[in-house]
Amino acid sequence: AGRAFALALSEIWDPWLPTAELVAQGRASAAEALKLDPENVEAMIARGYLAMKHWDVAGARVDFERAYALAPENVDVLNFYGDFQKLVGNLREAERMKRKAMALDPLSFVHPHDLVQVLFDQGRPRDALVMAQRAESLGSPSAPYQILEAHRQLKQFDEAERALAELCPAEKAGNPGCKIERMSLLAATGHLAEARAITAAVSG
Repeated sequence: AGRAFALALSEIWDPWLPTAELVAQGRASAAEALKLDPENVEAMIARGYLAMKHWDVAGARVDFERAYALAPENVDVLNFYGDFQKLVGNLREAERMKRKAMALDPLSFVHPHDLVQVLFDQGRPRDALVMAQRAESLGSPSAPYQILEAHRQLKQFDEAERALAELCPAEKAGNPGCKIERMSLLAATGHLAEARAITAAVSG
């Protein structure tokens, strides 16, 4: 089960790994674990996650529902089942699960970080900003980007400029990611010609 879980998550951390081979190995490991222990929640999560990542929504639903029925207080179940709820558009249920995971595992940045996107999808950038700041305080490396996006959506452009300056100081201004963030902010503030120029430079 642990091997299945590690293999399922490996493509997140290293996109250069042979995905098809790892997926096959992950599914085989989950199947082996479930043959030995049909109620192994970790194996169900791994198999459900692999199904979700590869657009087998029905298969993912079966595994996540079963895992949740067996272990509704398990943080990993709440985390990944919450991801599934977001994928299928059940945003309030995704929020409920992410908040419960956060309450059970308050020192992890994963849950507030994930909740930020759920809040964005609900059209709640102010709440997303608060959650992104919490994720940042816990060490999330992606939270500064979320904070920038929240300021942009809230039309707090001075704050967005400060956030972008922290993310992309002068020595990093040529970074493609920084160029994209600058382009997005220019577009949001109505500087469309400048935004298009950056877009052309990045895509060219």
